[in-house]
Amino acid sequence: MYRETVASSRILRYAIPVGTSFVTAETVFAYLNRMVTGTVAFTVFAIVALLLWLSTQFSELFVYADREGVFLAFGRLERQVMRSAIRSAKPFRVTLWNAGGLGVRRGWRYEGWIARTGQGVLLELADGKRFIFSSERPEAAIRAMRLKA
Repeated sequence: MYRETVASSRILRYAIPVGTSFVTAETVFAYLNRMVTGTVAFTVFAIVALLLWLSTQFSELFVYADREGVFLAFGRLERQVMRSAIRSAKPFRVTLWNAGGLGVRRGWRYEGWIARTGQGVLLELADGKRFIFSSERPEAAIRAMRLKA
Protein backbone atom coordinates (compact mmCIF):
# COMPACT_ATOMS: atom_id res chain seq x y z
CA MET A 1 0.00 0.00 0.00
CA TYR A 2 1.22 3.47 -0.85
CA ARG A 3 0.47 6.24 1.63
CA GLU A 4 1.14 9.90 1.10
CA THR A 5 0.22 13.19 2.69
CA VAL A 6 0.27 16.18 0.37
CA ALA A 7 0.43 19.47 2.24
CA SER A 8 -1.67 22.11 0.57
CA SER A 9 -0.24 25.08 -1.23
CA ARG A 10 0.10 28.44 0.46
CA ILE A 11 -2.63 29.76 -1.79
CA LEU A 12 -5.18 27.25 -0.52
CA ARG A 13 -3.94 27.17 3.07
CA TYR A 14 -3.89 30.93 3.59
CA ALA A 15 -6.60 32.07 1.19
CA ILE A 16 -9.32 32.11 3.82
CA PRO A 17 -7.35 33.60 6.76
CA VAL A 18 -5.80 36.35 4.63
CA GLY A 19 -9.18 37.26 3.20
CA THR A 20 -10.83 37.33 6.62
CA SER A 21 -8.07 39.30 8.36
CA PHE A 22 -9.17 42.39 6.44
CA VAL A 23 -12.77 41.85 7.56
CA THR A 24 -11.64 41.30 11.13
CA ALA A 25 -9.54 44.47 11.17
CA GLU A 26 -12.42 46.46 9.69
CA THR A 27 -14.84 45.03 12.23
CA VAL A 28 -12.58 45.76 15.18
CA PHE A 29 -11.98 49.31 13.96
CA ALA A 30 -15.71 49.91 13.44
CA TYR A 31 -16.55 48.34 16.79
CA LEU A 32 -14.09 50.59 18.56
CA ASN A 33 -15.80 53.56 16.94
CA ARG A 34 -19.17 52.27 18.21
CA MET A 35 -20.51 51.86 14.68
CA VAL A 36 -21.30 48.15 14.99
CA THR A 37 -23.76 46.54 17.37
CA GLY A 38 -22.81 43.55 19.47
CA THR A 39 -24.91 41.21 17.32
CA VAL A 40 -23.12 42.21 14.13
CA ALA A 41 -19.70 41.90 15.80
CA PHE A 42 -20.59 38.42 17.10
CA THR A 43 -21.86 37.34 13.68
CA VAL A 44 -18.68 38.49 11.95
CA PHE A 45 -16.56 36.80 14.63
CA ALA A 46 -18.48 33.53 14.17
CA ILE A 47 -18.03 33.65 10.38
CA VAL A 48 -14.30 34.34 10.72
CA ALA A 49 -13.92 31.46 13.19
CA LEU A 50 -15.77 29.11 10.82
CA LEU A 51 -13.60 30.12 7.86
CA LEU A 52 -10.41 29.65 9.88
CA TRP A 53 -11.59 26.19 10.97
CA LEU A 54 -12.37 25.26 7.36
CA SER A 55 -8.92 26.37 6.21
CA THR A 56 -7.29 24.04 8.76
CA GLN A 57 -9.53 21.13 7.72
CA PHE A 58 -8.42 21.38 4.09
CA SER A 59 -4.70 21.81 4.71
CA GLU A 60 -3.71 18.24 3.76
CA LEU A 61 -4.72 15.71 1.14
CA PHE A 62 -4.27 12.08 2.16
CA VAL A 63 -3.66 9.57 -0.64
CA TYR A 64 -3.80 5.80 -0.15
CA ALA A 65 -3.21 3.62 -3.22
CA ASP A 66 -3.11 -0.16 -3.49
CA ARG A 67 -4.29 -2.94 -5.78
CA GLU A 68 -7.91 -2.09 -4.95
CA GLY A 69 -7.56 1.45 -6.33
CA VAL A 70 -7.01 4.82 -4.74
CA PHE A 71 -8.58 6.39 -1.64
CA LEU A 72 -8.41 10.15 -1.05
CA ALA A 73 -9.31 12.17 2.04
CA PHE A 74 -9.37 15.97 1.92
CA GLY A 75 -10.62 17.42 5.17
CA ARG A 76 -13.80 15.53 5.97
CA LEU A 77 -14.42 14.67 2.32
CA GLU A 78 -13.49 11.21 1.11
CA ARG A 79 -13.40 9.64 -2.36
CA GLN A 80 -12.49 6.16 -3.51
CA VAL A 81 -11.80 5.14 -7.09
CA MET A 82 -11.83 1.38 -7.56
CA ARG A 83 -9.20 -0.30 -9.73
CA SER A 84 -11.91 -1.78 -11.96
CA ALA A 85 -13.10 1.74 -12.85
CA ILE A 86 -9.63 2.93 -13.93
CA ARG A 87 -8.74 2.56 -17.60
CA SER A 88 -5.30 4.19 -17.43
CA ALA A 89 -3.12 6.29 -15.15
CA LYS A 90 -0.22 8.60 -15.88
CA PRO A 91 1.80 11.31 -14.15
CA PHE A 92 0.32 14.75 -14.71
CA ARG A 93 1.62 18.30 -14.28
CA VAL A 94 -1.02 20.10 -12.21
CA THR A 95 -1.50 23.82 -12.87
CA LEU A 96 -4.35 26.13 -11.96
CA TRP A 97 -5.52 26.13 -15.59
CA ASN A 98 -5.55 22.44 -16.42
CA ALA A 99 -6.91 21.28 -13.05
CA GLY A 100 -9.66 23.87 -12.73
CA GLY A 101 -8.21 25.48 -9.60
CA LEU A 102 -7.39 24.29 -6.08
CA GLY A 103 -9.58 22.17 -3.86
CA VAL A 104 -12.22 19.63 -4.86
CA ARG A 105 -13.32 20.36 -8.42
CA ARG A 106 -16.10 18.66 -10.35
CA GLY A 107 -17.18 19.15 -13.91
CA TRP A 108 -19.04 17.26 -16.61
CA ARG A 109 -16.03 15.28 -17.78
CA TYR A 110 -13.53 15.58 -14.91
CA GLU A 111 -13.06 15.57 -11.17
CA GLY A 112 -10.06 17.01 -9.38
CA TRP A 113 -8.76 16.75 -5.83
CA ILE A 114 -6.03 19.35 -5.94
CA ALA A 115 -4.07 20.32 -2.82
CA ARG A 116 -1.37 22.22 -4.70
CA THR A 117 0.09 22.76 -8.11
CA GLY A 118 3.01 20.64 -9.27
CA GLN A 119 3.01 16.89 -9.63
CA GLY A 120 -0.11 14.78 -9.77
CA VAL A 121 -1.82 11.76 -11.25
CA LEU A 122 -4.33 11.70 -14.09
CA LEU A 123 -6.69 8.73 -14.10
CA GLU A 124 -8.75 7.99 -17.19
CA LEU A 125 -11.87 6.25 -15.93
CA ALA A 126 -13.91 3.59 -17.73
CA ASP A 127 -16.86 5.97 -18.14
CA GLY A 128 -14.66 8.44 -20.05
CA LYS A 129 -14.16 10.93 -17.22
CA ARG A 130 -10.80 12.23 -16.03
CA PHE A 131 -9.84 12.14 -12.34
CA ILE A 132 -6.90 14.31 -11.25
CA PHE A 133 -5.27 14.43 -7.83
CA SER A 134 -2.13 15.97 -6.36
CA SER A 135 0.75 13.67 -5.52
CA GLU A 136 4.37 14.30 -4.62
CA ARG A 137 5.39 10.92 -6.09
CA PRO A 138 2.95 10.05 -8.85
CA GLU A 139 4.97 7.09 -10.17
CA ALA A 140 4.87 5.41 -6.75
CA ALA A 141 1.11 5.87 -6.51
CA ILE A 142 0.64 4.39 -9.99
CA ARG A 143 2.92 1.44 -9.18
CA ALA A 144 0.95 0.77 -5.99
CA MET A 145 -2.21 0.46 -8.07
CA ARG A 146 -0.30 -2.00 -10.31
CA LEU A 147 -0.73 0.20 -13.37
CA LYS A 148 1.97 1.08 -15.86
CA ALA A 149 3.65 4.46 -15.23
